[in-house]
Amino acid sequence: MPTILDNAEHKALTTLTRQKDFLGKSGSAQDSLLTMLINQATGFIERYTGRRLLSQTYTEEQYDGTGTKVLVLRNLPVTSLTTLQQNRNFDNSDSWETVNTDYYFWDENGVITADSFTFLEAKQRYRATYVAGFLVDFANENDPALHTLPEELEYACQKIVAGVWNTRRAEGFDTSRDGDQSVRLKKQLFGDAETRAILDKYRVPVI
Repeated sequence: MPTILDNAEHKALTTLTRQKDFLGKSGSAQDSLLTMLINQATGFIERYTGRRLLSQTYTEEQYDGTGTKVLVLRNLPVTSLTTLQQNRNFDNSDSWETVNTDYYFWDENGVITADSFTFLEAKQRYRATYVAGFLVDFANENDPALHTLPEELEYACQKIVAGVWNTRRAEGFDTSRDGDQSVRLKKQLFGDAETRAILDKYRVPVI
């Protein structure tokens, strides 16, 4: 699951500067707390949606065969598929063979469609190396080649942070309460229909 992020300016769903603008806040006395809240909100949102939202490479991620011509990758949106491999052995020993790209096609929704074969119904029969998730580069947010994060996801993160921030401010920023923020994060999400509606659009369906 997502962990606390090291650098909110590059890895989180918003930046410290943009969050302070959202709050209408100046000064730097509480920057550390705000950065922590941004990172925690990003991790919480990824846990709630059941997916990693920020772009990263998934290496040799294994999949069971489906018995159909379709295999669906776990993480979205897919921006590149480096290799698709199948295990030629059925006894769990490794004998991986790269599938020729002429034999399948894929889309950003992570759907790999076989053109001339069927994904054999067997455990851990296939594996894929690919890149998925939204690109984040707030310095170039108008360049779709560099920044693809939907504005509503940043907005949802900022609203959650703002709600927890206001709670902490009411507590007088008591550092003895810096522990697990999960209760505050959940309260803010489930108490805000707008934020929940946004995040539900990105949530992985539970089958």
